[in-house]
Order: sequence, then structure tokens, then C-alpha cells
Amino acid sequence: IVGDDSAGNELVNILGEKGINTDLVLKRDEYTTPKQMHISVQGDHYPKQDVLKVNTLNTLQTNPEILNQISDSIEKLDGLAVIVLTDRIGCLVSKEFIEKIKVIAQKQNIPIIGDSENNLAQIKDFSAITINEQESANFINKALFDVGTDGKELLSKLECETVFVTQGAKGISVLSRNNPLVHLPTEAIEVY
Repeated sequence: IVGDDSAGNELVNILGEKGINTDLVLKRDEYTTPKQMHISVQGDHYPKQDVLKVNTLNTLQTNPEILNQISDSIEKLDGLAVIVLTDRIGCLVSKEFIEKIKVIAQKQNIPIIGDSENNLAQIKDFSAITINEQESANFINKALFDVGTDGKELLSKLECETVFVTQGAKGISVLSRNNPLVHLPTEAIEVY
């Protein structure tokens, strides 16, 4: 879903230029396309640095008619390899919509991957979930999350095959039901 606004039109144009089919993108007048703007400064004696990040989010609850239209469209697609559901603001999808998506994924025998800042309980039981350390701590009711000691509990509560825990400068840890813990470090760069 995108709004019938400049950001929505720009997104559809960029996707089209990259050869990505946009036939199923819904444009809605009542919806505002979410945006993120970084305000940066740079000078002769200091590198470019972000001083402010502004998110324009849509808090509109998506009605069941639109969600049904989306799930019906997904169900009719041929050759799906994976379904990815990302809900940054926690108000675009409903429990019923997620259950429909799970049924579609099961019928087509494809994985479903999720990321949600506010609705982790709704996206549990996916094939894989991406979650950060703070979201992990909140989900298991702890002040801090330690992937080594708390990883199994998180994996169990999310009921997923795989959980990717992003840890900022420390990298990403991959928790899996059937494999040992894997940590993928990152090369940290200095930021201001």
C-alpha cells in the first residue's frame, strides 16, 4: 500500500525502473506513504553526520477490505519463493491478515519472514524473524538481552525456525532450532 502522494509515486517509479512489477501496489488517497528523512551537516573540519532523523509514519488502521484484497492478490501469484512481512509501526496488519498469509505460505510450501517493532506476538511462528536486542529484551521481559543466555528462551517464545538478532555494532546473531548459535560480526565505523 502506498499513498497517492509524491513519496508513493516516487517509490512506484523507482521500483519500475529496477524492473520490479508494481501491478499489485495499491494507491490509496486516505493513506500517507511512510517516509524517513535524515538531516545532516558537514564541514571542512568534520565529516558528514546526521543530526536529526524525521519519520513520517501512517497511523491509519488498514481496513479489512484492503487487507483481503492484498491477501487475495498474494494467493494468486505464481512462483513465490518467500513472503516477507514487515510492519514497522504495528498498525497496518491484523491478526486475521497474518493468519491468511500463514495459510498461503503453507499451501505454497514457502517460508514466511517477518519483522515488526510492535507486534512480535502476532508474527511468531514464522519461518524466520528479524529482531533487535531491545525488542528481544522486551519480548522476554528482561531489562537486557544476552544472546548466549537468553537466545533459547527467545527462540522458544517466538516459535520460529530461525531468529536473526541485530546487535548494532556487534553484528547479527542467528538463532536456529536445529543449528548452533552463529554470530556474524560487523566492521564498526566511527559515527558522530
